[in-house]
Amino acid sequence: MSLARLGLQLRRAYSAELMGSLARAALAGLGFFLLIRGAWFPLATMAATTLITIMIARRSVDPSVFRATDAQAEMKPVLGYVLSTMLGTIIFATQDILVYSLASLHGSSQVIAQTFALGRLAAIFVVISGVMANVIIPRIANLSSDGHAIRNGLLPPLIVAVGCSILTALAAAFSDQALFLLGRAYGGLQLELVLALSAASLSLVAQMLGRFNRAMGWVKIETMVYLVHIIAIIGVGYFSSFTNTRAVLTFNLILSTFSFIEMLFITCVGLRALRQRAKAALG
Repeated sequence: MSLARLGLQLRRAYSAELMGSLARAALAGLGFFLLIRGAWFPLATMAATTLITIMIARRSVDPSVFRATDAQAEMKPVLGYVLSTMLGTIIFATQDILVYSLASLHGSSQVIAQTFALGRLAAIFVVISGVMANVIIPRIANLSSDGHAIRNGLLPPLIVAVGCSILTALAAAFSDQALFLLGRAYGGLQLELVLALSAASLSLVAQMLGRFNRAMGWVKIETMVYLVHIIAIIGVGYFSSFTNTRAVLTFNLILSTFSFIEMLFITCVGLRALRQRAKAALG
């Protein structure tokens, strides 16, 4: 299958996934307005939208995409990619849970409530992350030119970093108004608000860089980088206190800073390798 044809099939596959996501959002909104509180509704929504995605994908994607002529040779790079990204995926899925678990184990009920409340304000960054995952990354994966892929991949994290900085600065300047959204019980958490938003901003930019790195195939050193990250978690956690909200959010900010530096390091290594390869091709 030609690259152009394969790119068309990938675009159709991502379109099917996007339609499933839109259907999921529509059903979630319907459940909100109808006040459906049963635990069955989210499960039913997920099952229905998954079936919608599969049906759209099977109708629009060429079946030859799923038939490999040499399965063993095709699977080797796929398994290498999966193994290289597995540790990072596990850490990404569990790091926030770890922070909240440590807060619940060592802190009071007030610490837990304040940490979760400030996390709700930072949830706005999840929307931006979804746009990166479902809109930007599919476009990067479909580009055959490394130069275009780099521009399309690095510009959004740069814009988001500037936007998050402005948003955090505004929250610091108008902290009383921002905390008013949470209720009177959280009125004195001005510094904690800045810590929470700063951690969310760094984590979001790190996620965007990480997705860009994976779209470019720069995953060879990812496992080594995340092993360093695990050591950082253990070291920082050992010397941290989780008995108050500020300490918990500071711990989260330090981990987010490590994540940002690590993803930026992988990006720089990938760009350097790409530049060296281009020079070798010209020479």
